[in-house]
Amino acid sequence: MKVLFMVKQKDRNDIPCAYEFEQQVFNIKKGMKAALGTGNYDIQTSFDQASVLYPKRFMFDYISEDHTIHKPRAVIDAFFDTIEKTGICLSKFDVHITIEWM
Repeated sequence: MKVLFMVKQKDRNDIPCAYEFEQQVFNIKKGMKAALGTGNYDIQTSFDQASVLYPKRFMFDYISEDHTIHKPRAVIDAFFDTIEKTGICLSKFDVHITIEWM
């Protein structure tokens, strides 16, 4: 199972907003792992920026060989609970979630 999160800021000109989120990427990944506990899964992070005119997109990819370790809802809850703990204002971002069953 894969749960893919893509986070993109709504206002590309809000540089402090992007910087604040970029600083918290590691803490979000760490918080998700703490919330989900141990198991045979991985959380990968990455970002891309097509050009200077477009805001950065931050990706968090939860990948598990066995879909019985965590249900999609548990992974989604871990993501949003962790973001809430960082104090980041999510209303400044678009969040897209994709769930893939293997």
